[in-house]
Amino acid sequence: MDQSLTGINHLVEDDIIEILREHFGRFGFGFKRIKFSIDCAERDKPRFEIDLKLDYIGKRRGRKRRVDKLYDELMTLCCKETKAEFFIMEQLYRWVQEVYIDIEEFVELVNKVKGL
Repeated sequence: MDQSLTGINHLVEDDIIEILREHFGRFGFGFKRIKFSIDCAERDKPRFEIDLKLDYIGKRRGRKRRVDKLYDELMTLCCKETKAEFFIMEQLYRWVQEVYIDIEEFVELVNKVKGL
């Protein structure tokens, strides 16, 4: 972080990259390329845009179990959500209500999301 003369802390690109890495890393995604752009179309109102190409960390080889497939499906569904944990739990609840998953799969998925 850079600190200005007035004492205000400003995030630099490295700080933003580290925050994004930690956020997406919690859900099993990483990225190699990142692109920053600033649009100054309106005066004193810059718009910042960050482009990421997300890749799943730890790609599995061989035959996938059903739980792994469900977990991958959850991760792809929550990629566009800002409150990913809430969205995942909500989706798991829907799957249980629809009898799409059983109790063992539910427990395994919750443990995977928690990182256990």
